[in-house]
Amino acid sequence: MKRCYYCGKMANSKEHLPPKQMFKGFNVINVTVKSCNEHNSSKSFEDDSIIKSMIMAIEKSIDIVKTPEIEISINNANKKYNQVKNKVTEEKLFYDKDNNIICLDYSIDLNKWIKKLSAGMVYYKTKYFDEYNKYDDSKVFERNSFTKNKKYYSDYLDERRIKLDLERLSEYGEWKDSWILKNNYPENIYFFKYRIIKSHILFKHVFYKSFVFYNLIEISEVTKEKIIERKSNSA
Repeated sequence: MKRCYYCGKMANSKEHLPPKQMFKGFNVINVTVKSCNEHNSSKSFEDDSIIKSMIMAIEKSIDIVKTPEIEISINNANKKYNQVKNKVTEEKLFYDKDNNIICLDYSIDLNKWIKKLSAGMVYYKTKYFDEYNKYDDSKVFERNSFTKNKKYYSDYLDERRIKLDLERLSEYGEWKDSWILKNNYPENIYFFKYRIIKSHILFKHVFYKSFVFYNLIEISEVTKEKIIERKSNSA
């Protein structure tokens, strides 16, 4: 039986990892995994909304270097902004500051989106659904998003400090390169690295060289062995 990469149910479709619309305009081979309808996001605006939120933040930032690859992504994304206008909004970061951020609607679960990405990459590498991998219970943290409509500047600084401390802690140790290099995703658009830490795998997903997400997942010994043993995957 062909099983869904995330839940193990009967698979009747495919999921692209990351979403294929992220790579419009590029000649790449997209990573795909078997999926059930519940864990295939191709029919929803979730992927579009998350990607457009990143692109909009890049457009408005003076700190992010817009490489040629990122410029291509911006140009291809502009055509679909209207489709996600109810899910992606520009909000005031502080009521008394002239600073705005791009916010996703509360209905979009960014953490679950990252967990699905990690689960799919594990499935793609091992060719095996392992019910003992604890994706739902895994921990996601990042440095990029902040609570909407903060009242005090100190609240923002406290949250930013905590996120940066978590990032610094996560950077200790040696990272291993992605096993999808042969698929030729432009690194300015997306790449990941990983580390095995005892009974866990820690993913570092990086989008547009700016948006960094960490995902710490408890995995089975079988999955751990398959990840360590297989050096490459060109499927």
